[in-house]
Amino acid sequence: MNRKHKPQRSVPRIAAIAGAAVVAAAGSAALGLPAANAATSTTPLPVSFSASSDGASASYNASGDIILTPGTTNSSTFAQVSVNLKSLGDDMAPTTPPSFTTDNYSAGSPRWVIELANGNWIDGYPTQLNNGSANDAFTGNQWAVGNSGTYESYQAALTGANDALGNVQVTDAYIVADGDQIAGTTDTLTNVQYNGDTAAPGPVCSAAATGCSWERLKDPSAMVMDVKGQTPTANTPVIAYGAKAGDPAADFTLTASGTGSSKQIAYTPYGTYAAAKQTDATLAAAAYSSSGAPLYCVSSIADKSGQPAELRSCATSANEWQDFLSVGSGSYRMLEPTYGKAGVSAGSPPMALNDKGFGGNGSPLVNYAAGGSGNEEFTPGT
Repeated sequence: MNRKHKPQRSVPRIAAIAGAAVVAAAGSAALGLPAANAATSTTPLPVSFSASSDGASASYNASGDIILTPGTTNSSTFAQVSVNLKSLGDDMAPTTPPSFTTDNYSAGSPRWVIELANGNWIDGYPTQLNNGSANDAFTGNQWAVGNSGTYESYQAALTGANDALGNVQVTDAYIVADGDQIAGTTDTLTNVQYNGDTAAPGPVCSAAATGCSWERLKDPSAMVMDVKGQTPTANTPVIAYGAKAGDPAADFTLTASGTGSSKQIAYTPYGTYAAAKQTDATLAAAAYSSSGAPLYCVSSIADKSGQPAELRSCATSANEWQDFLSVGSGSYRMLEPTYGKAGVSAGSPPMALNDKGFGGNGSPLVNYAAGGSGNEEFTPGT
């Protein structure tokens, strides 16, 4: 069996990651989405995503599964899903070993990393570590102190890290995929459990679904749809942006409004008014009405190539500039303005939202003839 593991951690704490794409997932239940896959608790586990800017990605896919994909820089690439310990309200090592199930594994990736305030950390490996002889609950000899290469029980590893199970604060807890796997490998995670709570699945997103946020760009990697300066006012440009830790996750929601099968794309920072009000009352007041309804929606402004998209007040009836179709299959969709035609995009080929010139951070999202390239394809983010 291959138990190779890097002698140094390749993943720093989220707060220190420059250019990481971070998406807060705690708002899923508030959006009326499923609460959990197979939870051992009634509380869904709050998680967030981050990834290096070398083609790595961490997000939900269209089926609501957590997907980790390492990038091209073998020595430093990472894709991870992290437990929001502050939201969880408990930062001591859990009694029950954290766990997850993955369909892919190689040489230590993906794995749990539990970092402790005393400077030590332990790693936990999935059932593939022992060719399936261990179990998905991580209760076998699937843990190691740092990169020691000695595999033992969760409790033994904590003891080896100078934590008598609950006496040392946990500073970070995350599942990471790194350069021990081939670039582009897709790790599908299910049953992510920490402290008895299971991570809720993401939205199951289809062309007809609402409550979904097709906002993460396929290419350039780590870019998401955002508003310039995070200032929700009329005429604010809609841009591609590499979100940083602490940002409101560039939240947009595909609403039920629109003409025919098309939808509006509402700006919903932090997912809901209630969540935004708790985190940033000023932003909540600027983005939502007092009843909690989003004030601004993405508008295509004009039916011509290269026209930048902007925020405009959400229309309460059919509006030719704010109607979009979610077009495509699998994990990625093109967002095509319909210009008021019931379910039919204008032009041949139709227009789609596009990161202008693969411009990356801060570049405008514009209308462009749809061709299926990565800078006009979006994947769900919550």
